[in-house]
Amino acid sequence: MRKEITKRTIEDPIENLSNQNPNFFGELLPSNQFWRIFPEFRESTAYLDIETTGLDSWGNQITTNALYDGKSIFTYVNGQNLDEFREDIQRHKIFGYLQRPML
Repeated sequence: MRKEITKRTIEDPIENLSNQNPNFFGELLPSNQFWRIFPEFRESTAYLDIETTGLDSWGNQITTNALYDGKSIFTYVNGQNLDEFREDIQRHKIFGYLQRPML
């Protein structure tokens, strides 16, 4: 029993950190504490800002997406390069979002 507790509390986190698995830590933390894993997973984190034509479920469209990877901002515009977003976002494991108050 003690060996199993040691494995869960020491070995599992070390193994998941070595394997760059942020999901292991995300499942252990409340959502308002996810920021704590950022330093270890900085290279696989992206922040998103998504703009749409509205909040109606029947006719809104994504107009632009912005992706910030900690170094650069990439902008995707509907009708220009929005299709590239799907491929580019696959490079990241952790996502945050830029939250603005609703007017």
